[in-house]
Amino acid sequence: MASPPDGPRTVEPPRAGLFAVALCLLAMVAVSAVAWDRIPELVTTREATRHRAAAEVPRWVLLSILPAAEVFVVSVVLAAAPAERAVERRSGLQFGERDTAAKTRTLTLVLVLLSALFLALHVIVAALYAGAPIPVLPLALVTLGVFLATLGAVLPVLARTSALPEHPRLRLVAEAWRASHTVGGRVMSAAGLVLVAAAPLPSVLQPSSLGKAVLLWGATPAAVLVPFAVMAVRTATAVLRGRGEGSGTGGAAE
Repeated sequence: MASPPDGPRTVEPPRAGLFAVALCLLAMVAVSAVAWDRIPELVTTREATRHRAAAEVPRWVLLSILPAAEVFVVSVVLAAAPAERAVERRSGLQFGERDTAAKTRTLTLVLVLLSALFLALHVIVAALYAGAPIPVLPLALVTLGVFLATLGAVLPVLARTSALPEHPRLRLVAEAWRASHTVGGRVMSAAGLVLVAAAPLPSVLQPSSLGKAVLLWGATPAAVLVPFAVMAVRTATAVLRGRGEGSGTGGAAE
C-alpha cells in the first residue's frame, strides 16, 4: 500500500464561504419574519381527497425546513475535509491536488452555490404560503436552471479535488472521471439554460395537460440526471480505450 503524502495538508477554513452561509441564513430569518403574520398557524401542504386526509404542518416547521436543511448540508460538506484526511492516513490515497488554497477556493464555491440555492427556495416557499401571487413553477424552474447552469460552468474546477489513487487501474478510472467533468459541465449548463427558457411554459399550458406533465416529471429530472449519465458514459469509454491501448502496448512489447 502506498504511503500517504508527507507532511500535514491542513485546509484553511473557507471564510468567504462561511460568510455567505451566515448571510443567507440571516436573509432566511428576515424573509420568515416578513412572511410570518401572513402565513396561517397551520399550513396545509396536501389537500384532502376522498381517500386521504389533508396534511398540515405548523408554520414554524414550514419556515424552518430549508434553513435546517442548509445547516445540515453545510455541516456535511465541512466534515468532508477531516474525513478525507482520515482516509488518506489509512489508505495512502491523496485526494486531489496538494494545493490547499485551491481546496479552500473549491469549498468556498460549493458553499456559496448551496447557500444561494437554499435561499432562493426558501423565498419561493415563504411567498407561496403567504399567499403572494407568484408563479411558483416558473420561479422554481428558473432557480433550478440558474443553479445547474452555474454548477456546470464550475464543474471542471470542482473535479480537480477528486481522488487520484496511485494504483494504475484505479488512477485510470479516476482520471477519466475527472476529465468527463468538462463535457458533463457543458451539458449541465445547457440543460440549465433550457430550463430557464422553458420557465414560462407552465403558465401557458393547461394544469392537466400532457405537456406540463412532461415538463415537470420528464424534462426537469432529465436536466439533473442526463449530465451525470453523459459523464458516466465518457468515463467508461475512456477507461475501455485506455485498457485497450495498454493491452496493445503490452502485446507489442512482448
